[in-house]
Amino acid sequence: MTSFAELRRSISRPSLARRAALGLGSALACSGALASAQEATFALQAKKVLTGTGEAIESGVVLVENGKIRAVGAGLAIPAGWTVHQHDGVVMPGLIDLGATLGGSALLENHESLTPDLRVADGIDLWDPSYAAWLAAGVTSVYVIPPTGSVIPGSGAVVKTAGAPEQRIVSTDAGLEIGLNSGARRRDRAPTSVQGSALALRDLFGHQSPAASVQRAKRGELAVFAHADSAGEVRLAAQLANELGWKARIVGPALPDQALAIVRGAAIPLVLRPLDYGVDERTRRSYGALGATAHPIGFASLAQGGGEPGLRRGAALAVRAGLDPAIAVRALTGGAAAMLGLEARLGTLAPGRDADLVWLDGDPLDLGTRIVAVFVDGKRADRGAEGR
Repeated sequence: MTSFAELRRSISRPSLARRAALGLGSALACSGALASAQEATFALQAKKVLTGTGEAIESGVVLVENGKIRAVGAGLAIPAGWTVHQHDGVVMPGLIDLGATLGGSALLENHESLTPDLRVADGIDLWDPSYAAWLAAGVTSVYVIPPTGSVIPGSGAVVKTAGAPEQRIVSTDAGLEIGLNSGARRRDRAPTSVQGSALALRDLFGHQSPAASVQRAKRGELAVFAHADSAGEVRLAAQLANELGWKARIVGPALPDQALAIVRGAAIPLVLRPLDYGVDERTRRSYGALGATAHPIGFASLAQGGGEPGLRRGAALAVRAGLDPAIAVRALTGGAAAMLGLEARLGTLAPGRDADLVWLDGDPLDLGTRIVAVFVDGKRADRGAEGR
């Protein structure tokens, strides 16, 4: 096996002429078969395989059986009679978006500050066209959240971006959303201050709330995704997590290095917004300062449908700023799955995991790399991946 840094050095960028010849499918030795591939059992031979754990396998083989990963490694024996796909590029786990308002969840917005019983899973629209944009960008699973304009807007669900409808909802209650940032407060509705929000949360969690989500969060059975932008809000979120027993994740800190300094001792994971073009230098340096941190991080688009999530682009820009490439890839895949408590099913290429795969024509953190194909549960799901 090779390190991810060695992988980045070893992958050469295709020439423009070769890229034009590749198109979306011809990087595959059996592109015609892939275009109609609907079988969920096959062998994949790829130039590089990223497992989502920080490892890169050169000339790797992935065995997929009935939509699950059977084995991953170099030089694996391929069972007789299996279809074999060959890809002259990189294969990695499907990306995971740790927060987006998709599938009609924006319609759940209400005028109350505390709605812990509201569940995205009860009214999600699996046919929302936004899923196609996420899929084309290599995102195979999304933590779909209610609008974040209140102190407790409800609980989110993990949904796959493609597949049979009855199989797409991976988790109906993946996390309880908490708003400590300014976007969670309104002047015409209490609480109107961050101190008031903290008081309301202490009161709710300190008493025998009838809300099942609150009880589960108090027992540590349900993750709490606390949205906090400023250093003060991050510090308050960490304090409440300690007081109220939350299994917390801090979402959307404006300056990740500052947030890390606050929560490092508490081992609270950070969910970051994707870095984008045009950010100020202080923000860019803040992402870069994370370097090769061992602290768990992930990325959430926090988008409200439309467009595309920008996760891979954001991670690539963070790497340009100084974030370690292996950390960035894990944040997009295995690290994100772990934050959702779904690491036994999503995020890595390992035996027993869902065969959610992204095939790329080069380094996933190169802004020029394009996505060739996306598989969900072992079946090709994209209609022409767009690549960034």
